Amino acid sequence: MSTLLNEKNIYNKYLSLLKASKFNKPTLYFLKSLYKKHIETIAYTNLDFMLNRPVFLNPEATIQKFIKEFKGGVCYELSYSFYNLLTFLGYSTKIVYANLEKIGNMVFRPSETAHTVILVYVNKNTYLLDVAFGNTFRNLINIDNGATEEKIGHYKIVKDNNIDYPYSLQKKQGNSFTKMYSFSTENIFYPPPIINSENCTKEQFPNFYDDFIYLLPNKNGSEHIINNTLIREMNDKKEAIQIENAESLKSILIHKMSANPLFIEKISHSFWKSMLSTSREKSQKY
Repeated sequence: MSTLLNEKNIYNKYLSLLKASKFNKPTLYFLKSLYKKHIETIAYTNLDFMLNRPVFLNPEATIQKFIKEFKGGVCYELSYSFYNLLTFLGYSTKIVYANLEKIGNMVFRPSETAHTVILVYVNKNTYLLDVAFGNTFRNLINIDNGATEEKIGHYKIVKDNNIDYPYSLQKKQGNSFTKMYSFSTENIFYPPPIINSENCTKEQFPNFYDDFIYLLPNKNGSEHIINNTLIREMNDKKEAIQIENAESLKSILIHKMSANPLFIEKISHSFWKSMLSTSREKSQKY
């Protein structure tokens, strides 16, 4: 009984963090709302990797981090925590690997384990949810040739003859669609208890280590930090602002990215200064 009560308490805190309305039953309407709130509340960031901290992939550790330290993490954390929340709420779900192609101008080394996405089964339909792909689609997409056209772009899912990865998410760029990633409904993600530099190496996941990234979407676009630049994409307008010093960086994280001031101030000034460098050696522990 105590375990069930503890689990309920954890997920109630999670729902409160997302400012979710009162939950009654696992409906499609509630799922749509919760998905959008998660994207616009929990940031994608590799801050833990910059700090040389291990990432613990259990719901309690992840949710406590969101509450006490900073609302963010890499795709494994964001996807797995949201997947567990949906499962707890009674949704029929799967979490699967996705094979990345590119994000904007960033091209990833081919990897079958570089990203994770969530599949939710509602009313005999299967929907793709992706809470960890940065400024991504806010509407659920039916994997059977579904599509969504939003402020941030036009996305569609295409099914082809690839046996290993029969589905691909594509985004319109110019007059044509570019594949963002491909996935299978059967390539299930089985999380390790801990992610660190030993089982998640720089060679496998260079984007976790090469640049400091902190990306938080909002209803009009997104604000994100890449090294020493704050990039705002709002209502079809893009603005890049140089972050001058460590104090400015900390202020942005606290006031715009909802990081806990006590946690941010605990980290050394030299660490934050090193994050403003566009090329760096692996950062020291804080």
